[in-house]
Amino acid sequence: MTDHLWITWASDLLDLHLGSNQKTQVIPAAKPVLQWIPPPTNFFIVNTDASLVVGQPGVSLSAVIRDSEGSLVVAEVDFTPSCSSVLLAEAAAIVLGMQLALRWSISRVKICSDNQTIIHALQQDALNFAEWVETIR
Repeated sequence: MTDHLWITWASDLLDLHLGSNQKTQVIPAAKPVLQWIPPPTNFFIVNTDASLVVGQPGVSLSAVIRDSEGSLVVAEVDFTPSCSSVLLAEAAAIVLGMQLALRWSISRVKICSDNQTIIHALQQDALNFAEWVETIR
């Protein structure tokens, strides 16, 4: 009986000092600070994105053009009934943004996309952008 009391007391003491009764400071994980970076003066930024739902046909495309002050110049959305990959959907969104810029006679642009694979590919001299456009169409 004595051991049982001692074990109960020790268990309660451990719970008090090490268990759920002890309050610890919870430090939230640092979130990355996201910030819009404007293009150089006299340039425009074209932000593009594609959105698709797994198991659903079609893909939504969007393009937003802003000036160096961050003011909205023009935006456009489009829906494509079919698309074979996320990569092609993101490329189609970039094409949408570039076509929008051309229609608005905006030639000094910086293209921004969350798909770094395509951005990197477009920066390579070996790729011909016209071939990408034809593939996407």
